[in-house]
Amino acid sequence: MTNHATFKNVKLWIEEVLMKCGSDVLIVIVGSKSDVEPHIDTHEIDEFADLYLYQWCATSAKDGTNVNEIFNKTAKDLIRLQSQMLSLASTNDGPGSLFLAAEDLNNKSNYCCSYI
Repeated sequence: MTNHATFKNVKLWIEEVLMKCGSDVLIVIVGSKSDVEPHIDTHEIDEFADLYLYQWCATSAKDGTNVNEIFNKTAKDLIRLQSQMLSLASTNDGPGSLFLAAEDLNNKSNYCCSYI
């Protein structure tokens, strides 16, 4: 939240994640040091997040502001996305398609899916 140069690099980091992981990822922008002044203009962060449809949250490790909240919200979002993915029937058997084996669905301790 305090270093504008770091904020400018967020777009590059997100592009790298998308190149390496594909578009089926949950991206949440977390601004740290919300307890330190001066802050980056939150309107600039809002515009960036809105443009790419990302969520963002200002946090402080020092005083704990929003740390638990962002972890809990991200976990809930991941569970929701996983449920949506499991409910979709894959019609594409090509590279990059999602393959869910029946044993993966029945084994509650195994939440992994593999890309083939």
